[in-house]
Amino acid sequence: MVNEPFLEFTDDEREQITSVMSPINTFVAEMQNKFINGKESLDNWSAFQDRLKKTGDIDKVLQIYADALKRYQDRVIQ
Repeated sequence: MVNEPFLEFTDDEREQITSVMSPINTFVAEMQNKFINGKESLDNWSAFQDRLKKTGDIDKVLQIYADALKRYQDRVIQ
């Protein structure tokens, strides 16, 4: 999980981020190595991105971060 010192996540949000990001991070690391080592053509970059977006998991994590940012802004701007 990315450590953003000003963002506070609920326990449920932390669990969701961890469960969603673990397989994503594994997939990204594997593909990164393939792209760097030439085992995967850069022509497949869009397909790689599409696969990341297809499950909706990235959107879920982005929403959790957006919610945490909103809570932070509500505290600071008061």
